[in-house]
Amino acid sequence: QSRIAGSSYGSELSRLGGGLHGVALCSPAPRCVETTELFLDAATAGVPGDGGARPELVTKRILYDGTMQPEGSRLFRSIGYAPLRDYVHNSDGSDREAARDILGNYALSALDAIGEVASSSLGGPTPEDIARGDAADSTATAKKTLLLFAHAIYLPAAALGLAEACECNEAGINLCLDTNTKEAEGYLVNISEQTVSLLSRPENR
Repeated sequence: QSRIAGSSYGSELSRLGGGLHGVALCSPAPRCVETTELFLDAATAGVPGDGGARPELVTKRILYDGTMQPEGSRLFRSIGYAPLRDYVHNSDGSDREAARDILGNYALSALDAIGEVASSSLGGPTPEDIARGDAADSTATAKKTLLLFAHAIYLPAAALGLAEACECNEAGINLCLDTNTKEAEGYLVNISEQTVSLLSRPENR
């Protein structure tokens, strides 16, 4: 599934704008690293020019540690694979508050990881820069796509955190909240256009 995702929407992202960012962020969990490697190989195969340059995979401990909270595991056992809204809006009172706390903190950690890369020596804008309108959208780095690979319900939580930080439109916010994310699916947060779109394998479109 990761190869199919890489050769479909991954390849499309490689050809989008300035191509892929030189770094791809990933949880250090072995299964996540393995599927990310397969995705990146497929996404960059046969893509000409800089778009075919394979990003360096950089693992971030927080993208895994943040998923290993006992209360988070309890919530996932109770609710399972479901839209993010089922966790942060539709669950019972105590569960709802716990979900907002755990998933909100995870989103903040993901934003920190994204911001660290985006404000590196490449000079790209951070999510906060975009939200303030301080980013130079004409720079090549601003048009590159930074990939982040994460787990289950935590992936749409990270997408929602970025979308809210960049003041994306209501349709994009609702997409993050209402989509029951399937395996090897993701979200494209366009920080320049302030939109969010779902990245799906061909059989799920």
